Amino acid sequence: EYFQQVFSLHRRAIRKTMGGQSRGESTTSGTSLVRTIDALMQCSLLMNADLTTESVLRRIMEEAKTLLGAEVASVFLLDAERQELFSTVNSTGGELRIPVSVGIAGHVARSGEPLVVHDAYTDCRFDRSVDARTGFRT
Repeated sequence: EYFQQVFSLHRRAIRKTMGGQSRGESTTSGTSLVRTIDALMQCSLLMNADLTTESVLRRIMEEAKTLLGAEVASVFLLDAERQELFSTVNSTGGELRIPVSVGIAGHVARSGEPLVVHDAYTDCRFDRSVDARTGFRT
């Protein structure tokens, strides 16, 4: 596949560049940077590939899981007509729907601002109902 060949060439160039680090530089941070750039490039190539939206989102989700070391993940989209966030691209295999008015994901959808929450269970916006339905702990 053309995109995989392009991706492989870019990956080799990044690794070659990172291999030129001075001995004093941290290889851990270099490895992390390479992984991050790899994931971003893979996602960029996917956006230009002739794939369905769902398959692109699924592959981006898998890249994000790998990059973050996450066991599970979900990609939520906004159904503005029903005022719900829905996900068919997730680690549960089924469709998830949550009102846009609740939870951290709902807050992000309403505000349009990205948000990092290190411990969802300590955040007052967190809605535990998705964890209860899926059996996963956020």
